[in-house]
Amino acid sequence: MWRKLHLAAVALALLLVCGGGIAADTTLTLHGRVLDENGLPVANVQVKLEGLGKAGIRASTDDAGYFSILHLAPGPYTIELSKVNFFLLRGQTIQLAAAATEFSFTLNHVQELREKVDVVADPNRIEPTATPQSATLTSTEIFYIPVPDSHELAQSLVALPQIVRDNTTLLHVAGARATQAQYMLDGFEVGNPISGAFTFRLIVDALRTSEVQTRRDAPEYCHPQVPNLR
Repeated sequence: MWRKLHLAAVALALLLVCGGGIAADTTLTLHGRVLDENGLPVANVQVKLEGLGKAGIRASTDDAGYFSILHLAPGPYTIELSKVNFFLLRGQTIQLAAAATEFSFTLNHVQELREKVDVVADPNRIEPTATPQSATLTSTEIFYIPVPDSHELAQSLVALPQIVRDNTTLLHVAGARATQAQYMLDGFEVGNPISGAFTFRLIVDALRTSEVQTRRDAPEYCHPQVPNLR
């Protein structure tokens, strides 16, 4: 009876030793699939696996995005996926075990960011018939401008920023010649018909406003600058 128990114990010990050896030599197969951001398979992806003393085990995906790596021991691995026109997937860690041998990975397309800018023309662009600049003096402002002769309006007009007076007392509007200005009083031209200079004598108290406008030539005017007196 004792001999039979001894043989049974020896057999059990041998079984445990053999079983442990078989478990130690067990290898696994990694099954993986690579998809893009739209869930479509990505073919010809270069796969690199490292871990547990394995240096750079390589594989590539088939047309359906699948790949397999054989003879791997259970444990942690780091995987790297690369393909042209896709972002590199690096440092992805997996834990390979008997119950976990299938993994799925997502590889995103390289995207070019574009921005469209609609350039709209300025609504305040210069028009040939528009007046780009104007300046106005009111009767009150004209009245309080200190001038030697209140009967000579030309002395008060130099208060406008676009009008200057030369040493011959001629007025120049917006840098133009004295003959390139037209002086209008309530719609009537009051400039010298020969020289175009402003020689009209007017009491400033009778004037409500004085306005200077610079513009391009219009069909009804022969001068680009028009001081209007009202």
